[in-house]
Amino acid sequence: GKLGLGHTNDVLVPTRVAAIGGAVRSVCAGRYHAACITGDGRVWSWGSGYGGKLGHGDHETRSLPTAVASTAFAAKQITAGANCTLVIDTDDAIWIAGRLRYGGSSSATFTRIQFPDTPGLPPLRFSQVVCTHEHALAVTTDGGLFSWGWGRGGQLGHGSTEDIDVPRLV
Repeated sequence: GKLGLGHTNDVLVPTRVAAIGGAVRSVCAGRYHAACITGDGRVWSWGSGYGGKLGHGDHETRSLPTAVASTAFAAKQITAGANCTLVIDTDDAIWIAGRLRYGGSSSATFTRIQFPDTPGLPPLRFSQVVCTHEHALAVTTDGGLFSWGWGRGGQLGHGSTEDIDVPRLV
């Protein structure tokens, strides 16, 4: 189902995913799911719904792209990890559906990520977010870098191997 073609067969040649309503502006692929943003800022997702990573409010698998109805934002950037989908909205905030790392919190709908308070400074705004198997990195519009998730091997850049569920400045 992760190909979005309505079946689970292998497909060896590029095939148009026709079920999406509107022109696709951005796309991403996770381990067992995929998602995209259409020209109107809507998020569409399909594939394995394990952990709620599709953002539809459930854990169901979808073999065709399905618009995420519960979003309260217009999306401008999207990325997928093994068990999550992350989005930057038009207000430059980051939202997540699913679970970034094993043992971390999970949501079957898109939830705005809370970043550390920065007293006396304007709210953080983001220009890019990326994620891998179980950690994420986000760049602020003024060039700051945040990371969170699985700390194995020091991949978060904080000088330790600690797992971190709250984004931290690198």
